[in-house]
Amino acid sequence: MHAETFLREFAPLANGPGGVQKLRELVLQLAVRGKLVPQIAGDGDAEDLLSKLKKRFLQENKKSKYPEAEPLFSTPRTWRWTTMSGVGRIVGGGTPKSNFSAYFAESGIPWLTPADLYGFREKFITRGKRSISELGLAESSARLLPEGSVLFSSRAPIGYTAIAANPLATNQGFKSCVPYVDGMSEYILIYLRASIAEFEARASGTTFMEVSGKVVSAVPIPLPPLVEQKRIVAKVDELMALCDALEARQVEETGLKRAVAASALHNLTEAKGPQEIANGWPAVAENFSRLFDDVENIKELRSAVLEQAYLGAFNDEKPAYTPLEEILAFGPRNGFSPKPARSATDIRSITLSAVTRGKFDQSKFKYIDEVIGEDSHLWLAENDLLIQRANSLEHVGSSTVVQGLSGRYIYPDLIMKMQLLEGFDPQYILYSLQSPSLRTHFRRNATGTSGSMPKINQKVVKSALIPIVSSQAQCTTVNRISNLMALCDRLEEQVREGEQLNAELMASLIHALTETDPDGGGATKAMGLFEGVPETAPPEQGDKGTAKTPVTKGVLVHSNPEPEVEGAPVRPPNVDTKFQEAVLVAAIVNTFFETGGEPIGNFRLQKAVYFARRKMGEHVGEMAYLKKAAGPYNPSMKYSGGIAIAKRKSWLREARGRFGFGHVPGAEVTDAAEWIETYGYGEPARWVADHFRYKKNDEWETLATVDYAVEHLRSLDIDPDAEQILQYITSDPEWHPKIEKLRLTEMSIGTAVLEVTALFNPEGEDESV
Repeated sequence: MHAETFLREFAPLANGPGGVQKLRELVLQLAVRGKLVPQIAGDGDAEDLLSKLKKRFLQENKKSKYPEAEPLFSTPRTWRWTTMSGVGRIVGGGTPKSNFSAYFAESGIPWLTPADLYGFREKFITRGKRSISELGLAESSARLLPEGSVLFSSRAPIGYTAIAANPLATNQGFKSCVPYVDGMSEYILIYLRASIAEFEARASGTTFMEVSGKVVSAVPIPLPPLVEQKRIVAKVDELMALCDALEARQVEETGLKRAVAASALHNLTEAKGPQEIANGWPAVAENFSRLFDDVENIKELRSAVLEQAYLGAFNDEKPAYTPLEEILAFGPRNGFSPKPARSATDIRSITLSAVTRGKFDQSKFKYIDEVIGEDSHLWLAENDLLIQRANSLEHVGSSTVVQGLSGRYIYPDLIMKMQLLEGFDPQYILYSLQSPSLRTHFRRNATGTSGSMPKINQKVVKSALIPIVSSQAQCTTVNRISNLMALCDRLEEQVREGEQLNAELMASLIHALTETDPDGGGATKAMGLFEGVPETAPPEQGDKGTAKTPVTKGVLVHSNPEPEVEGAPVRPPNVDTKFQEAVLVAAIVNTFFETGGEPIGNFRLQKAVYFARRKMGEHVGEMAYLKKAAGPYNPSMKYSGGIAIAKRKSWLREARGRFGFGHVPGAEVTDAAEWIETYGYGEPARWVADHFRYKKNDEWETLATVDYAVEHLRSLDIDPDAEQILQYITSDPEWHPKIEKLRLTEMSIGTAVLEVTALFNPEGEDESV
C-alpha cells in the first residue's frame, strides 16, 4: 500500500484518542487471521512446518504428547493450529533470592524486567537497564535465553514483548518462548502482540494479574507456512511504519494548532479592561471551530473566560476585591455524614460527586436513616453555595450553587455550605470561585497534599478574594459568561461526538475486517485497504478438505441467514439505533444488579438483550442482524454497539463479582433512567430478570438458539419440528459446535420449543409458569 493512500484513507478515522493505536491493532489482527497478504499456491501448507515442530517438541519432551489446539477463529485452509508450547519452549525468568545487589553490575549478561519494555515498539532488544553476573544467574531460577527468543511479560502489566537480539536473561515477570524452528520469532511476536486480550482474559489475580507458564503454554496460535510468515512480517513492518508516519503527522498538526490556540488565549488572558478584551476576542471567536477542536483546548478556553471575568473584563466597572467572609450571611460551615441507610428513606445526603463538576447534581446522593431537626443548617435550599473542603488536589475547593432541588437533602462533612448577603448573585460568586486565581488559592493552601485527601479549612475559604461590582455589573458578567460557557459546551459536545463516531467507525472496521466472512477465512478487501490482496479458499469443513452438505428434511438452509442488502441492515421498530440499544443494555444491567446484587457477564447480557427484544415483539425479519446475540457471540454489540456506547456514557462499568467479571451500573446510570422510561425498556428488562436470572448459561443459549431457528424457519413459511431445527443448527458452520456444547437432541430441542413458544407467543403475553 502506498503511503499516500494509507494516510488519506485512515487519517480521518485515526484522529482522536488512541486512533492510531487502534489502527496498529487492526493491522495485527488482520495479520494473524490470514487477511493481510495473499495465500500463494507454491507456499504449500503448514503441515510440513507442523511436522518439524512436533519432531523437535518430542525430542525435548520425550514423555509428553504434542499439544492439540482448539481454533479461536477462522483461518485460511493452508494454515494449522497449535499452542504456544507447540511452537517453542516456554521459559520463565528469575531473580537471585539473597544478596540481590551483589549479583548486578553495569556489565555482564543483559538482564531485563518488564519495565525495560515499557513503551517499547521495536522488535529486537539487546539489553535492559541492568546486567547480571554468571554467578547471579546461577543463583536464580532464570536461564540464559538464546538469540531469537521471544520475550513476553506475564505479570502486570501483561503483554510487553520483544525479541532477544543476543543471549540475555529476564526476571520472573516473563514467560518467554524459545522457538523450535528458526525463522519464526517475528511471526510469534506479531501473534503475541495481537493476542494480549486473550492472555489477559486467562490471567489470574485481581489487583496483581498474572498469566502462569501453564496458561501461556496452552494458548492456541494459528500457524501459516513459513514462507507466508515472512511475507506477513514484511507487510506488518510496512504498515507499522505508515502508522508511525501518521502518528508523527498528527502530533505535528496538533502541536501547531495548540500553539496558535495558546497564543490567542494568552492575548485574551493578558487583556486588561473591556476594550483590550474586545480587541483580543475576535482572534479567538473567529477561529473557534479550527482552534478549539480538542477537549484540552476547550478546557483552557473555559479557564481563560473565568479568569477574565474574575479580573473584571466583562463589565465597565473596576472591581474591588474583598474577602469572601465579608459578603456571607451564613457559613462557611461543615456538614454531617451519618451512616447510609440500607433502603430508601425520606432524607438524602449528597456526595462529593454532586459538586465536583461545578454544576449541582442532586442525583449523586445516598439515603440516610437519621433524625434531622427542621431548623438544622444541614438542610439544603435553593441558591446555597457549596464548596468541597476535601478531595484530590485537582478537585479540592470545587464549588457549585444548589439549583433544582426536588427533595429533602443534607450535605456531608466534606462539604461546606454558605449563604450570601442580599445583593450578591450566587452565580456570579460561583464563577469567581471557579476562576483559575481562586482555584490556585485553594490548592496552595490545602493541607495534607502528599496524602490522598488534601483539605482546606474555613479560614482559607473565608480569605478568598472576591471581585465586588454592582448588581447590574454582576448580572452582565453572568450573562456573558453563561453564553460563552454554552458555546464551550457545544464545542465540547461536537468534539466528543466526533471522537465517538471515529471510535465507532474504527471498531466497526476492525470487526468487519477481522470477523469470519461467510465463506470462511481468507483475505478481505474492504474500503480500499489493501490493494491486490485476493480472497483465499474457505477453510476445511470435511475430514479431507471437502465440504460436508447436510441432509435436510424439506428445510431451506442458508449458511448465513441474514439478508444481504445494500446499506444498513433492516432495523427493528423498537430498537432502531445503537443509542436505543445502549439504553436497553443499561436497563438490563441495572435491573439484574438490583435483583441479584451481582454483575451480569457479557455472555448473559447479550442473550438478555435478545430476550428483551423478542419480548417487545420483534421477529427474525426485523432483527436478523442480532443472530450473533442469540449465539454464540456478537462482537459488534461489545465493541461498537449498545454495550460500548453504554460504557462510554458511564451507564455501566465492569466489576468483579462472586462469579467473575461482568457489568454493573456506572456512575451516570441516573442519566439513563430518563431514557429507559422514555422508551419503556424497564418492563422488558424486569421480565428478562424474572424469567431467566436463575437459569444456567447453557439454558440461556439453548433457548435463544432454538427461538432464533424457529423464527427464521417460520419466516420461510416452514413450521419446523425438532428434527428440522436440529438440521438447521447442524447446517450452520458457526452454530454447528452448539450441538455438542449444549448436548442438543431432538428431545431437548422439543422441550425448548415449548418454552420459547410460551415465552414469545404472537400476542406477546406471558403464558409461562
